Amino acid sequence: LQEELISVKMREAESNLAVKEMRQRLSELEQHWAARY
Repeated sequence: LQEELISVKMREAESNLAVKEMRQRLSELEQHWAARY
């Protein structure tokens, strides 16, 4: 049971990290486009 809980937490952390990276890339893209116009 404990191991299952840990693997779930790990998966949550990985998805949170992926979301953070995506948000960072989106903000970088927005800055890029804002600088062009």
